[in-house]
Amino acid sequence: MLGRKEQESNSSLVFLSPRAKKDGKEIEPAFFIRRKINGEWKEDGSTDRFSGKLVAVAHKLVPLPAPAKPLSLIAITLEDEEAGEKYIAEFTFKVPTRSLFNRILNLNGTDDVEISFFRNRENYESFAVRQKGETVKAKYEKGDIAVPEVEVTKKKSGEIDKDYFEVNQFYQDQMTALGEKLKANPTPTTKTVKKESGGDYKDVSDDLESSEIPF
Repeated sequence: MLGRKEQESNSSLVFLSPRAKKDGKEIEPAFFIRRKINGEWKEDGSTDRFSGKLVAVAHKLVPLPAPAKPLSLIAITLEDEEAGEKYIAEFTFKVPTRSLFNRILNLNGTDDVEISFFRNRENYESFAVRQKGETVKAKYEKGDIAVPEVEVTKKKSGEIDKDYFEVNQFYQDQMTALGEKLKANPTPTTKTVKKESGGDYKDVSDDLESSEIPF
């Protein structure tokens, strides 16, 4: 079970939004939960992790008011057959999420996956991935020639500007390819044992209709 679940909940879909700030101030990182209760999508608490079988990965472009460009997201779906729920979390592209994608790409199969959200020793946002209770390491190490280099530009003011476009595109392509593989090779769901929220972590840094999406 994930977080609180009201008796009258009537949807197997649970949407998770990772947040580490509220009203401009830092908060304890958590996935904020939205589920359908009595026919309406409502916030239903938060959790620091979710787990299940990896069943879908997809790239999404979310329109924003002009002149802003569409927001690029990676949606990751885990399914818990025992709870009868699918957990859908969407991630933008930034340092901690690229690290998350790097670990998702290194999974051994799709069963018994857990994603957690926390702050590391340096107080930075971090995601950890575990499979069958074991920490999943990054597929691509720092400096790996397969990953494009960050474009660094030094301004006249002396400030350093870093452009992650190519790096983001690389992980977008890799995660999209993983999603296509999951579509092409669906496997039977196996039951998993979910862990309760609240434990500590070491520093280990479409078929949905649009009407079903609450945001």
